[in-house]
Amino acid sequence: MLVRIPPKYSVSEIMGYMKRKSSLIADMTEKRIAEYLEALKNVRPLPYRTAPILDIVYTEAADYFSGSKSVQEVSGVIRSKVQFYLDEKE
Repeated sequence: MLVRIPPKYSVSEIMGYMKRKSSLIADMTEKRIAEYLEALKNVRPLPYRTAPILDIVYTEAADYFSGSKSVQEVSGVIRSKVQFYLDEKE
């Protein structure tokens, strides 16, 4: 369910608005809403080009999960390959 939050808001206004919009969130407290608002202040978008780095991690992590390499070996390879990728992009 999409809940639109009024552009100008206080914790008590949001709590009242949310309670009116859904019985599923009727147990929201002012403290909980304040925590959510604080978390929203720290939200940052993910970098757009994370797919190549995730591919490196997934590929190399397979060796750890198969038991053919230790976590130290895998993390070293990942670190090296990711650094190489980042250096190429500069």
